[in-house]
Amino acid sequence: MEEYVGILFFKEYCLDNKISIYKPQNTVVGEKFIENDFVGIKNNQEKYFKFKGDNDIICEILMKKEDIEKNYSDLKTFEEKRKAFFDNYKNTFAMTTVVENQNYIKILDISSLMEIIINNDFCIIEESVIELWKENMDKGNFEEVKETLTPIYNKIQILSNNENKIAIDSVDILNNYNTAIEKLNSLIGLENIKKEVFAWIKYLEFYEKVFEQTNLESPNLNMVFYGNPGTGKTTVARILTDILFGLNFIDNPILVEVTTSDFISNHVGETALKTKKLLDDFKGCLIFIDEAYAFNLENNKFASEALVEILKEMEKGDSVFILAGYKNEMKEFIDMNPGLESRIGNYLQFNDFSIDELMKIWEYKLNKHGFKQTEKVNQIIKNMLFEASKDKNYGNARYIDKIFDKAIFKHAINCEGIDDIEKLITLKSDDFDNINEQIKYKEKVKRIGF
Repeated sequence: MEEYVGILFFKEYCLDNKISIYKPQNTVVGEKFIENDFVGIKNNQEKYFKFKGDNDIICEILMKKEDIEKNYSDLKTFEEKRKAFFDNYKNTFAMTTVVENQNYIKILDISSLMEIIINNDFCIIEESVIELWKENMDKGNFEEVKETLTPIYNKIQILSNNENKIAIDSVDILNNYNTAIEKLNSLIGLENIKKEVFAWIKYLEFYEKVFEQTNLESPNLNMVFYGNPGTGKTTVARILTDILFGLNFIDNPILVEVTTSDFISNHVGETALKTKKLLDDFKGCLIFIDEAYAFNLENNKFASEALVEILKEMEKGDSVFILAGYKNEMKEFIDMNPGLESRIGNYLQFNDFSIDELMKIWEYKLNKHGFKQTEKVNQIIKNMLFEASKDKNYGNARYIDKIFDKAIFKHAINCEGIDDIEKLITLKSDDFDNINEQIKYKEKVKRIGF
């Protein structure tokens, strides 16, 4: 059968259960096939349908490989021609609808999609937002227009069950960049991390301004986060996701949190395929691999296959990778993989929190959940933290979470028969009896066999 090239559209937005919007992400090459009236492309690894049920990926705009060669004859390699084919459609959208149990699909340009948003039934788009869209459209700033659609659709989805229309003003179309900067600035402790990240942001902002007029190479955004549990690695990764999305260095404001086991299969030959599919599915995202040093485990004979695929993807630069874990284990992991070091752009060390910083985190958590405490509780928490910190694996800020959860549970039991709201939301010293021992035991049990 003849080979075709198709553009893969990934689901981005849902207006309701019947309407989904897809954005083009990449292309796929394979044989055209028809199955139960659904047309698509199949290659050795996967089948991609034009539209079949509620898929997260659909294949649209099919063209014969030979036609690609003819239409883009001025380009030398097939990969260049394939990219040019994709570029012609990168500013389109696919919209799927279900009407009376029948599936329909149509291709939209940005203007048509804007009309759908403006005329939605769930909210009113302010005139200032529409004017900004039109201005960006006139200037050809299609990426900026597309970025503003994500928060709009997210909000529409949240409001879809609301009986009253709610106005969305210009603030809503901005991505979470400014909020992320504020979150980073307000983090308790982590001063060395904040200093390095803010310096990195300044460089990225500079790069964005000059890259078209200079020969600067694209910045290497892949990072290693090393430190003990509970030192804020995942929290900072989530904030970085919004920052990198806001600066146009990733395509999706999504943090993909995975571990080594998500890449590895127990069957010969399947690990590379499984890894490649996962990386393709989340192309353009920030991928956070926790406990990445597990790729080095001797009993994991398939880990090297996964690592090879990850290194290939890191080299391309389509996605951003953060490899995280304990300091010594991560250092050993990097040292054992020479190809990895050259693909890492930055190393961030997450230090343990001080007792004073953990006390601030405790107070923040208490206030966030609407609880108070008696005067004695503060000293009890300090003593618990001091005692727990003697064990290097005590968990830092995670330990605060455990104290809080255990205390609330015990407080609920101690409040049996009490209806006074002030007493119900005020933690007392007897709510903390034996909590440290319970958490210690849980930590020991959890780490058996690690």
